[in-house]
Amino acid sequence: LAKKLWGFTSYEFLQDMTEALYGVTPDKDRVEKMKRLVLIEKGDQIVHLNSYALTDYESCLMTLMWMENDAMDYGMLQCIWGVKDDKTLTDKIKVWSDIIGVAGEHLSILRIDKPFLDKTLP
Repeated sequence: LAKKLWGFTSYEFLQDMTEALYGVTPDKDRVEKMKRLVLIEKGDQIVHLNSYALTDYESCLMTLMWMENDAMDYGMLQCIWGVKDDKTLTDKIKVWSDIIGVAGEHLSILRIDKPFLDKTLP
């Protein structure tokens, strides 16, 4: 699932990378609360009964999900993350796209030689 949604081999690796690259980590108490999130269906929409503001970690994951999946549209992100309006979604993706872009730029200028590639490629 982590590969399909975010392009990482596992959720644990995703957590390690988001902490190393962007300085964000999941709130363990919040994860437990999210497991109990109640949803109801109204027509063709899913409504979150107990909505909440996204943490930086969740906003980062949402942006990575949007960047990694061509088929992921705003409606799907709103449903998955409980964001109610396009402006909030757009604002969060804008902020985190910039942060992710800067980290990617820093990574892109690292010297990577053939022995390193040979050692790390699957």
